[in-house]
Amino acid sequence: MEPHRKYDIVIFGATSFTGKYLVHEVLKALSNGDKFSWAIAARSVEKMEELLHSIGKDTGKDLSAVDKIIADVFNPPSLVAMAKQAHVILNCVGPYMQWGEAVVKACSEEGTHHLDLSGEPLFLGRMEQKYSAVAEDSGAYIVGACGFDSIPSDYGASYIQQNFEGDVNSIESFVDIGSDNSSVSTLHYGTWHSGVLMMHRIRELLPLRRQIAQDYHPPKPSYKLPFRPIQYRSEINSWCMFVPFPDGDVMERTQRYAFVKEKRKPVQTRAYIQFPSLLTTLFVLIGSFFLGLFAQFKFGLRLLEKYPKLFSLGYASHEGPSVEDMNKTKFTFTLVAKGWSEKKEHHDEPPNKVKILKVRGTNPAYGGTVTLFLQAAITIISERERMPSKGGVYSPGVAFARTTLIDRLNRNGVTFSLQK
Repeated sequence: MEPHRKYDIVIFGATSFTGKYLVHEVLKALSNGDKFSWAIAARSVEKMEELLHSIGKDTGKDLSAVDKIIADVFNPPSLVAMAKQAHVILNCVGPYMQWGEAVVKACSEEGTHHLDLSGEPLFLGRMEQKYSAVAEDSGAYIVGACGFDSIPSDYGASYIQQNFEGDVNSIESFVDIGSDNSSVSTLHYGTWHSGVLMMHRIRELLPLRRQIAQDYHPPKPSYKLPFRPIQYRSEINSWCMFVPFPDGDVMERTQRYAFVKEKRKPVQTRAYIQFPSLLTTLFVLIGSFFLGLFAQFKFGLRLLEKYPKLFSLGYASHEGPSVEDMNKTKFTFTLVAKGWSEKKEHHDEPPNKVKILKVRGTNPAYGGTVTLFLQAAITIISERERMPSKGGVYSPGVAFARTTLIDRLNRNGVTFSLQK
């Protein structure tokens, strides 16, 4: 790597709710034998010092020597200065539609790899549209959705596709989130705010997707995947609801890249969320519809931003969940790949082969997410030769397809296991 880079990893927005847990994850990785240099970045030195002092008390470590970088999204030169010092920026400052582009711009121009946790399809699409060529020229990897959204589904889909041993027709992702205490909030306000803003600007997404995919004309699949927004699936023994964003959108980006850039036949993909009953599924579907409708209006957006606990029925709050509550929340992704055991150009018969991948972890909003986030950054540092040959704006399923990220995650509490 370039000798002038002082740090392997810089956590930007370290004083945020997510940033705090990411610093804990860094300390855990270093104690487990990972080797990398790191620093934190934020607007305020005082707040960074408070953060390090607080974490030092929690862990019994002296963190006073951790380097602190002043960087502010409203001060572009400070972002450039930060980017010049790092190999990888882990950007925790969301909502990304409001604050993310300035960081992506600085990293793309300086050849600094940039990972974020965005589940915001409008942001991800715009960054692809605006910075793909810039990042390719500089050699920077700009990879969004590197947390719970959407490494398990998207990178998992790439992994199951590579291990299918036949022709894959479709990959469907089903996520199940369960808690030992259903009365606790599970989301901090920042995560809720990102989702609300995404709903508010959803009408901008369709024309953007058309622009990005104007050269994408995939062949007609041999066997079209039926679409049912609500259905019972025997593979997971559960009711489920179709959710197009963010996992479905990110998985589609990966398949589009495979067809346009690598001339490979794309796979049909869908993403669903599981529920314990049909009644719960219908309730969430209707509630989501009205929340999305409410978010279209400015007064509705203001109310959703002001009263997250009320409108989320207690699942999101300004205070956020405690560590104890977060650790009670488990997640399981079930990826079901269907296709044919024999490879050929066209299949006349329905799919005759199934392979299932399970991805399991704890604390999807923060704990599992920061594990995914940090291990993705360590993978870039350690496995440059396995990453795409050129820089660019990538989905996780493209960026990490040939790496050993799954092995790293399996050693750190987010497990991937093929069942068939």
